[in-house]
Amino acid sequence: MPLKERPMRILSMARPKTPRRGFERTVRVMRAVKQMRPEVEITFFGCDNLPDYSLGFEYTDLGEVPNERLREIYNLSRIVVDLSDYQALGRIGLEGMACGAATVLTKFGGINEYIRDGQNAIAVDPTDESASIDAILRLVDDEALRSRLIEEGHRTVSRFSCDVESRLTSQLFAASLGFDSGLPEEFALGDEQSYVKQGEGTGLEDPGVITAMQQASLRRAG
Repeated sequence: MPLKERPMRILSMARPKTPRRGFERTVRVMRAVKQMRPEVEITFFGCDNLPDYSLGFEYTDLGEVPNERLREIYNLSRIVVDLSDYQALGRIGLEGMACGAATVLTKFGGINEYIRDGQNAIAVDPTDESASIDAILRLVDDEALRSRLIEEGHRTVSRFSCDVESRLTSQLFAASLGFDSGLPEEFALGDEQSYVKQGEGTGLEDPGVITAMQQASLRRAG
């Protein structure tokens, strides 16, 4: 859905059975936001029994959402919030950015690999509920700020493509084997057709590949 047509909807994951997801404080923060901005829609996903919990405010419950529907729910939201204790990477943040949502995200953990406070997201200490409330309200009220975060978020997500990841992985393997200038030619797997035949996409069942890897390891060990 185009940004201008989206309602002022805030999307957040609800995982009461996973303590580090900060379910109770997320509910308190969202309750406060709803009280201060009654027109804002609050939407949760990720929990199959959310009605069993008394949240004390009006919200939409999407339940557990299959992966193929995630883009749909992100595309209906203007703001994505994740107040987990920490995130190893924080895929919810990247997914929100990719779908054109402004984000309020925990500042703890590996998520710091890509978030830049005030540039592509608002990063918060999730235990500081007042700061989290203020951050969300800023995004609700400030369209220019949302637009800046969304624009930079799109640039951030572009760094997390399959092509980029495969190149970085190749560089990592090369460095671990001592090849500073990249993997040598004997590691090449050939064209796509031969690649698929070599072990259904892994390439590691091919004796030539294994031999090359073993020889390279022995050379480095020797």
